[in-house]
Amino acid sequence: MWLKAQLETAITLYLDKNNYFSSATLAGAAEEIFGKLLESNGLSNSLSNEADRLMSLLTRAELDELKTKKGEKTGDLMFSISKKLAKTPEC
Repeated sequence: MWLKAQLETAITLYLDKNNYFSSATLAGAAEEIFGKLLESNGLSNSLSNEADRLMSLLTRAELDELKTKKGEKTGDLMFSISKKLAKTPEC
């Protein structure tokens, strides 16, 4: 399966310390596809579960603030959340 090969290549590149950027790109793409496959079969993926857990640590005001940032890229939104959670002792 090409998806498995993509993930294996990402792992090999990482372990060989050959090309971290390509490794992260391949792994991220594989995670996205695997996640969609899981969702299409009624299952959840670990990234969604972790995002839900982290969101549960935010206050209502923080959640409302994040919801007003429509159009913001996911990475930027996650960075914004992580800055807030860095102040949370539970993390």
